Amino acid sequence: MKKLLLVIMLLFMNGCVNSGATYDIEDREPEGMGSAAVMEDFYEDEENVYSFGHPKAGWIFVIDKETKEETPLIEALEEGMITIEDLEEAEIFFYKTKKVE
Repeated sequence: MKKLLLVIMLLFMNGCVNSGATYDIEDREPEGMGSAAVMEDFYEDEENVYSFGHPKAGWIFVIDKETKEETPLIEALEEGMITIEDLEEAEIFFYKTKKVE
């Protein structure tokens, strides 16, 4: 048992075990800014288009936990820093619409 614990600790210390996300996702939209008048498409993949119910992408930033460097949401998605699943885990609400062929 002690050997197993030691191996796990060594793996963790050497970065072989993912201890969680390396980025935080921060929504800085001021309270009451939302308006359902205009949908904002902020990302798409082969199957879906992802949208906010109002212009919002400019208020969301991805922050590297180590360097504190901030990257705008759209850029972070395009560069593969984060995924749509990361947005879901951060409880950022968006619409997902299937593409019509």
